[in-house]
Amino acid sequence: KDNIPEDQRYSVVWEAQNDKGIDMNRNFPEAWWNTKTLMPAGTGNYATEAPEVQAICEFMITHPNIYMVNEYHTQGGHVYRPLGSTDDKGFQPRDLVVYDKILGKKYQELMQSEDLNSVWRRAWEPDGVYAGLLLDWLYKQCGVLSIATELWNPRHEIPSLKDLEGVDLQRGIQQYAAGQKIYIDWQKAKHPEYGDVEVGGWLANVGPNNAYPGDALRTICERQWQFDRYCIGMMPQMTIENLSAKVQSSAGSTKIVEITADIVNNGPLPSGLQNTENMAFNRGDVAWLISSKNKMQVISGSVCEKLGNLLGTESIPGFRGQNRTTVKWVVAVEGNDDIKVVASSLKGGTVMQNVKY
Repeated sequence: KDNIPEDQRYSVVWEAQNDKGIDMNRNFPEAWWNTKTLMPAGTGNYATEAPEVQAICEFMITHPNIYMVNEYHTQGGHVYRPLGSTDDKGFQPRDLVVYDKILGKKYQELMQSEDLNSVWRRAWEPDGVYAGLLLDWLYKQCGVLSIATELWNPRHEIPSLKDLEGVDLQRGIQQYAAGQKIYIDWQKAKHPEYGDVEVGGWLANVGPNNAYPGDALRTICERQWQFDRYCIGMMPQMTIENLSAKVQSSAGSTKIVEITADIVNNGPLPSGLQNTENMAFNRGDVAWLISSKNKMQVISGSVCEKLGNLLGTESIPGFRGQNRTTVKWVVAVEGNDDIKVVASSLKGGTVMQNVKY
């Protein structure tokens, strides 16, 4: 092989064939195994067989603070949201509202579409079950708000192509993109193994599957950065407010201090998905005190206050709750110990504030 000139090396694979026959987007652990047929429902000999899939899973498991994932695909012109392995009965109700009524509504607005279902779709379809999806694994097993953006659909982005199919669509794209190198005319070639063949067609990085340079690509980028910034701005954000400390009594160098604080999620979305509430790894939001000199003793209140998951500032239709809760401790402090209140959320961040008493 090393003696073959670079321009005479060939690799022949079937279209859309994946390495070792593994579709990497069907090789994740969620629903990979069909418990009814006792057979694989996903691809590969086992879930995470593909090293790329294993790497993604390892990264997500070791970074449980990740709140949201948007995986990018190139063809479709819409967003997929879970679930692919089952219908919406597998969803927690509040999470489904967040997906469709908040994120989906924003994407529909940016797409300037009158039909939510045309631009915001669930991965599951009545005539097809998609097992082993990254989307489903992230939501069901990691408690992550996961979506997959299909960036480009020429018929959506270019009005003149809206009703075209097949060869007519290809010709329409070529005509629209006249002067841009997106397609190579088919021409005869000699293959060392297969003999007379033809080579040509759409360039791999442009054409029907990928937006080509120009107005179409600019439109996609303009829309997508706005949606991504919106999603980032929706994430939870822990804060400490109204922190106060009152000395109730003192004896010698020891003071009895009452500490009160509001632990608040000032981000729009809840600090954790409803789906995470029964997950073993989800500790919920917590608050505790730190003594720098180790001269503090908690008399009243828990050393670590468990707060559950706080809702956010965004109204979730059909669901009520608070984005804040008040915590209170009574402590005995010897001398001038430095005390801090810490508020921590698995996916909403950690903040701390000094107690002045």
